Amino acid sequence: MEPSLATALILLAVLVIKTAVMQLRDPGSAQREWAFVTDGVAWAGGALTALVVGALGWPYGGNGVVA
Repeated sequence: MEPSLATALILLAVLVIKTAVMQLRDPGSAQREWAFVTDGVAWAGGALTALVVGALGWPYGGNGVVA
């Protein structure tokens, strides 16, 4: 496994754990925190940012940039 993919998976796990802890402390907070998942504008902005960063980073990182 490439180091960049492992880093992305670790960050995802940290976000999920943080969300779970916050949900235990404040019920309903997970819905507020992850509301961007249903927001089309947020998805478009994230996709555009990922495309630009990926295109600019590809010469330096190769396949690792995808993660």
